[in-house]
Amino acid sequence: MSTTEIKEKIKTGVVFINGNAIPRWFEWRNKKMDEKRITYKWQTVKGDSVLLHFSVECSSGLYELSYNQKTMDWMLEQAAFD
Repeated sequence: MSTTEIKEKIKTGVVFINGNAIPRWFEWRNKKMDEKRITYKWQTVKGDSVLLHFSVECSSGLYELSYNQKTMDWMLEQAAFD
């Protein structure tokens, strides 16, 4: 599986359960990717922003999404394909 750095803003469909954001789908390059499962989640701090990270498995591969709580932007950080 090869990993590619993407670093692009994306549109993301999210549900909130008990105050926790859970991405359910995202659009990348005009294609909707449905989440099969979240394999891992963590958070980091960049300057004065808290970033939530999600490793998301879709039928086409594994993707790392991040959400900036200050700017409210979703990013596709990287993707891994077979």
